Parts: sequence; C-alpha cells; structure tokens
Amino acid sequence: MEGRFVGAVGGWRSLGATAVDAAGNYSKPSNSVTFTLPRDTVAPTQPLVSITDVGASHVSLLWSSVEDGPNVWFSVFVNGNPVVYQSRNTSTTFTMLDPETPIPSPSRRGISEGTTLR
Repeated sequence: MEGRFVGAVGGWRSLGATAVDAAGNYSKPSNSVTFTLPRDTVAPTQPLVSITDVGASHVSLLWSSVEDGPNVWFSVFVNGNPVVYQSRNTSTTFTMLDPETPIPSPSRRGISEGTTLR
C-alpha cells in the first residue's frame, strides 16, 4: 500500500493507523510515529508554451514542464493579466477574442511572447 500527502510542503507530522474488519468493527488506534518532511526549496522548471490552435475567436495553448513532483500548479498571464490561476492543467483554450477582431499573422500572434507562466 502506498500513501501520499497531498499538499505536504515540509514540517513535522504524526501518523497512526486503525484496522477495520468486514463487519465494520474498528480497532483501537495504533501507536503514533513522528517524522519531519524537508522543505522544498527548489523552484519548478520553467514551462515551455506552445500554441496548438488558433481560430476566429479562440486560441489553444499547451505548456509543459519537467516533472517537478505532484505539487506543481501553473498560472497563465495574457498581457500581464491572470487568466488561469494555480491550475494543475497543462493546456487550455481561451475564447477571448471578438469574432470581428482580426487574428494577427502566426509570426505576430503575440500570445507566445505576451504569455508568461509562473
């Protein structure tokens, strides 16, 4: 059996266990064990952003990063404004353009240059 501390970022922890049988009877709690998780002091790797699709009123982005563990979230900024905040997703589609607004040419889209992931 394997367990994972979701959101564990370091610090002191105490664990114990109980047993349960098929009838739903629980044992008394076990002894407790304590340990300290080291704090993560290494920043995640810099994501790489790609445009996967552009339409008359949308843009689809894909970003990747080296696997930095289970506790990595991404925020996406367009022209300095947050549009995705602390998501574990690595892709999204924005329907942010008015259908009457012309899409710049692929070399001048500005999304890849103007999009900063943190």
